[in-house]
Amino acid sequence: MQIQTTGNGVLALNKAGSSGPVYNPSGYFSEVLVSELMPQYYGLVKAGLVWSLSTPAAGATTLTSYSGASAGTPLWGIYNGSASKDIVILQHKLTIRSPLTVATISSNYWSVNYGVTAPTGTATVPKNVYTSANSGSIATSWINTAITGPTATMLGAGPSIANTTVSFGGPELVDDIKGSLIIAPGGFLAFGVNGTATGLVVDANVLWTEVPF
Repeated sequence: MQIQTTGNGVLALNKAGSSGPVYNPSGYFSEVLVSELMPQYYGLVKAGLVWSLSTPAAGATTLTSYSGASAGTPLWGIYNGSASKDIVILQHKLTIRSPLTVATISSNYWSVNYGVTAPTGTATVPKNVYTSANSGSIATSWINTAITGPTATMLGAGPSIANTTVSFGGPELVDDIKGSLIIAPGGFLAFGVNGTATGLVVDANVLWTEVPF
């Protein structure tokens, strides 16, 4: 049974030394206001469910245009095994460092369901955000390396920068996905740039959460 009432109709516990009831704080429409001492994302990190994949310290110095080809080289790719009991939920941030000597750079997300046949390539083991351990993830991940497997199709456009001065440094391409991209068991998701960016040095990082479905 559920009991519905306004915020001011719910009595809180008395504070030590206070006389009379202490009412819960409420919003404009008398809804109960809640303050989370352990927000959900903090709880996921503390539970060891959040993982990180990053480029090496020197950055990914040579980027290849990626269009979902079966032997293409995305900036990063993640595969969730077909026997997995978890789904992979993404959050992403990409930073571009100087120099960039092309006028425009854009990007796309690509996806395909590989099923039981996993893609191949030199994998990079992700790091657990809480423990910093490079072990325990159910996903297989790659960073700026050729991946062989079925052709992926474009899932959606990523961030882009239009540069009018042709040479500049320090811009950021930030895409805060906030869980809107999910990799189901057997699924593969990749992120790649369009065109070859001459002299481009990239620091890329992608975060994801692995939770049972």
